[in-house]
Order: sequence, then structure tokens, then C-alpha cells
Amino acid sequence: MVEGGPNGVSNFLDSIWQNTSPYLRIEALSHCLKSCGRSKGECLKVKDYIENRARLFNRYSEFSCPDECNRFGCEDERLHVSVSIIDLVAASLLTGKRVFHLFRAHYKIGTSPMEEHPWIQRFVLELKKPCPFLTEKDCEIYRGRPITCALFPEAFFLSPGQRRGLDDEKFGHYPCLRGPLVLSERRRFVLIELMEMARREALLTEFYLFGFSPLFVDLRNSVIDVVEVSQNTSRSIGDAQKPYEIPHEAFEKILVRRLGNGGYLSRIDSKMDELNGASGIEALFEIKDWTDLVAADDKDFPYCYEFDERDKLNLAKRPIPG
Repeated sequence: MVEGGPNGVSNFLDSIWQNTSPYLRIEALSHCLKSCGRSKGECLKVKDYIENRARLFNRYSEFSCPDECNRFGCEDERLHVSVSIIDLVAASLLTGKRVFHLFRAHYKIGTSPMEEHPWIQRFVLELKKPCPFLTEKDCEIYRGRPITCALFPEAFFLSPGQRRGLDDEKFGHYPCLRGPLVLSERRRFVLIELMEMARREALLTEFYLFGFSPLFVDLRNSVIDVVEVSQNTSRSIGDAQKPYEIPHEAFEKILVRRLGNGGYLSRIDSKMDELNGASGIEALFEIKDWTDLVAADDKDFPYCYEFDERDKLNLAKRPIPG
């Protein structure tokens, strides 16, 4: 019998999170939700979603990492692995470690630039590199690994005979990317479904942490800060023939600094801590119902946010350039 209320649930989770199998943790999570007065359908929604993700990861896939591969993708810091808040929950269920502690130890705040407008960066959570869940050549959280990992490298080969968005200079030496990779039609449909799941989870992550989504941040009013933290820049500003190259890490440092000054990092810590209890996870999936409706609308949000003088995020008056 599990005591009602957040404290009782949290204490129960503490007692079963250690020395139990991932399956038992998922079952215990479902049991905790019931103890909080949740319906059977609500309990199954959380459990089924996480388990369905795991099934889709390898469904109809004929790919396996080559024996000669030293897991370059898991080690290479240049290959950014974006993660969702649900990826953190899945990792917690598989490792028995609390979401907050996993986030602090193994994940970080990152950015993803718009291809045509690098000053406009989208907030993302990222896995730290080298991957902390890699043991020799095995993944400690394989069934709950990020969707981004499950898509690699097959998503690069969705178009027959082509490698979509692959930077050969950086990643051409990966054994899994040297030759053509043949995908069955069934596997293509699964990959597309996983990509849609990843899109929806990205919206959920931003909304859960900040209260709005998608979170594109226009850093043009941070130009001086970005330049100051840039390293190894060899070209001058203002020369149209020689555009100024700014390392990706410079944008990340500025975003993290301004999020911290604005109090958003403390909010992120608090939101991660809420996921240490079953009621917090169930509340997350209630938010997901709403963000899934937004995602289904499938309309591009034309505006972005920018920091004001107090480092608070406000909706920018100018739209994202077309």
C-alpha cells in the first residue's frame, strides 16, 4: 500500500528505484500513479508511451553497428545529440537514478541554429559527450536511449541513394556512413514516425521548462557578448566576402549565461526535480496532451524571443526572417 500525496509517492519511489529492474520500475511508476487517484487509462498512457518508443527504435531495422566501429558517434563532441524531457524520464527508469541527478551529471543546455539565420538559435537539451552511458561498445540505456540516437544513422538515408544533411568532412570516417544503407519501406515509415515523435517531444520539453514553445532565441542583441567569448575566429566582422565565423559553443555559452541571469536555470532545476515523483511525471504527460494538439496543427511559429536588459525572455517584435 502506497501512501497518498507527493511525499508518500516520493518515498515509495525511493524504496523501489534502487536494485530493481527497469520493468519493475515502470510497473512501480504505474502503481504510484494509481495511488495518487489517477485512472487506469492515465497510468497506462505513461507506461505504454515509453514502452512503445522502445519497440519502435528497432522495428523492421536491419542496421547494426559495424564491429570495427569504435562508437565514434557516441564519443564525438561535434555530433550533438539533442534529447527531450521524456528521454530523461526513460533514462531514469532504466538506470534507477533520479531525473534531477541525471540532468545535472549527464546533460546540458545546448542550441540548434536555424540554417539560414545562425543568430537565431533554438533551445535544446543535449547529452554530454563522450556519452556517459557508453560502456565499452554497449549502451547502458539502449531501450531508453534518445530518439536522436535511435534515428542514427538510418535517418541520413531516408532518401534512396542520398545522405541527408551529412557533413562528410566531420563524419565521413564513420564506418556506418561509408557505404549505402538500404532501408525497407516499412522501416522508412517507422523512422518517419520516430521523427514526428521527436518533434512533438521537443515542443513538450520547451513548454514544460519555460511555459512556451517553440523557443527560438534571437541573439543579435547579444552580438558583443558572443564575439567576446568566441575563440579561434580568423575573419573580420563587416566583410561580406569573408563572413565572421563564430563557434557553436559561443552561442551556447551566451544562452546559458543569460538564462542563468534571468533565473531560468533555477526554474529548469525545479522542473527537473518535480519529475522525481510519479505525480510529476503524470503531470508532464498531461501537458503532452496539449502540446501534441499544437504539434498536430503543423503551422510554423513565425516569431522568436529575445533577452531584454534584465535577461528576461520576451517575444521579439520582428518575425523570424522568411
